[in-house]
Amino acid sequence: MAVMYRKAMDALYLACVVIAGVALVLISAVIPWAVFTRYVIKRAASWPEPMAVLLTLALTVLCAAACYRL
Repeated sequence: MAVMYRKAMDALYLACVVIAGVALVLISAVIPWAVFTRYVIKRAASWPEPMAVLLTLALTVLCAAACYRL
């Protein structure tokens, strides 16, 4: 039973790390897009800032959980 629990927690840890990494990559793509639309196209998109905030929250929570597990 303990072995199954440890394997499940390892899988959950890996999922947290992968999702946090994806969130970081998406943040790195969303912020330049917001800058591009605001200053180059002169028509700011409304979605990049809230999405970046939500991705930052997800990144923070998942990284905190992964760090606690590690």
